[in-house]
Amino acid sequence: MGWPRLRVIRVNWANNLAALYQAQGKYTEAEPLFKRALWIDEKALGLGHPYLASDLNNLAERYRAQGKYVEHREERVSGSWR
Repeated sequence: MGWPRLRVIRVNWANNLAALYQAQGKYTEAEPLFKRALWIDEKALGLGHPYLASDLNNLAERYRAQGKYVEHREERVSGSWR
């Protein structure tokens, strides 16, 4: 199994588990998994790849669910989510 297939499996695993935690209200557990998926895709695909939009949306939804709009914007601008 090559790197592209492993990337898909790892990103899907992280996003799915994070979505489960988020649905259960376990935001603290969900956040690092959403960030991990974003980091994996960023490293594997590059900053300009369209798949990053989905990862960023997942992380943004996590912040929206808690009403933390400013934190996400500041993280994305500063790059501190890496």
